Amino acid sequence: MAEVREYVIFLILWLISTILIGAFFKKRSSPRLPPGPPALPIIGHLHLLGPKPHQSFAKLSSRYGPLVHLYLGSVPCVVASSPEICKELLKTCESSFLDRPQTVVTHDVTYGNKDFTFAPYGDYWRFVKKLFMSQLLGGQTLDLLQPVRRDEVKCLIDFLLVKANAGESVDMGSEFTRMANNLISRMVMSRRCSEDEKDAGEVRKLVQDITELTGKFNVSDYIRFCKNLDLQGIRKRLKVLHDRLDRMIEKIIDEHEDERRELKQRSKEGEVGKDLLHILLDTAEDESSEMKLTRENIKAFIVSLNHRCNPRIFDFLAHLAYSHHSTPSNIKRSSPHLPPRPLALAIIGHLHPLGPLPPHQEFATILSRYGPLVHLYLGSVPCILASSDAIGKEFVIKLAHVPSLLFRPSPLAPLLLTGWLGPSLFGPLDPHPAH
Repeated sequence: MAEVREYVIFLILWLISTILIGAFFKKRSSPRLPPGPPALPIIGHLHLLGPKPHQSFAKLSSRYGPLVHLYLGSVPCVVASSPEICKELLKTCESSFLDRPQTVVTHDVTYGNKDFTFAPYGDYWRFVKKLFMSQLLGGQTLDLLQPVRRDEVKCLIDFLLVKANAGESVDMGSEFTRMANNLISRMVMSRRCSEDEKDAGEVRKLVQDITELTGKFNVSDYIRFCKNLDLQGIRKRLKVLHDRLDRMIEKIIDEHEDERRELKQRSKEGEVGKDLLHILLDTAEDESSEMKLTRENIKAFIVSLNHRCNPRIFDFLAHLAYSHHSTPSNIKRSSPHLPPRPLALAIIGHLHPLGPLPPHQEFATILSRYGPLVHLYLGSVPCILASSDAIGKEFVIKLAHVPSLLFRPSPLAPLLLTGWLGPSLFGPLDPHPAH
């Protein structure tokens, strides 16, 4: 009995010594990591992130320095909060930060990261980049598709004229989104994705649902032992959406292949009206190509190309184009007589406070804090917000003679529109108007 006890004690001492020695050498041989707060088991530092992660990262950086090491569950990451550190990471250490994070949603939507957005850096990525720069988005292809862009803008203008003559209101954000969706869809596969309101609603809902899942927090992406579990039902919901999307894409590719076969039977040359999908099919059939494009590659490209349009961008642009604020062109940043304003950031100005809420609500929040007259910079564009009737009346009536307050903003969309409507809406004030 005594001998057994001695063996047990010896075994325990041996295990403790082995663990301590292994931990000592592992600590000495591990790379030097940036400072960071203590991590909890399993979740790492996820408990330190609030509903606005960028603000949580800013608080951690103010305490631990411009470079912080964190664990988002089981995923290690570094947070850089100064331009110098970002330059060091993205330029000097570029090879270590070339790939995008791989998530369950992006992996499944892009057919196993076979597109160009989430493909890992390597020979395939370089081949796809060359393909896009030389053929898909090259100058010759864009010139070839210019009539498509002109036709879609004209369709939007015709629609607006019909609504204007009927005296009906128009949701400009929705119409800009529809135009962009149709434009991208026609350039990619020669068909409009929003031909009527029913189809438009179905396509927008499908893209919106996939976009929502792409940006949603998924436990399986961050907790290692939950990788194969679908605790939030995201993978199940994604499968339904992806199957619908896959059927639509398969049908489009089959139609293109049938069209190519028919034209090749009727003429030896087999000339086909080129869109981006035809270019991808040509590359897949080219035996001399550096790499062979599979059907999954082509479908992943279609998903990525049609997924570039963000409806919130067009809602924001529409609001800026037609909202009740002025953009005096002669406002100088150094002027001492400007209204109060929040703290502006370099380059983007005051675009950062315009968050997830609609712009008019964000403007109302700013006005409630800084008063009825506020000076902002939307990027590099100065503007003044007026919220009260008195201030608005003073701008519209008493200061109507000031030239800088008579011009409308000139974003890209009105510039395109005036190609057909003429300069009367967004043109500058003519000092010698024709009678």
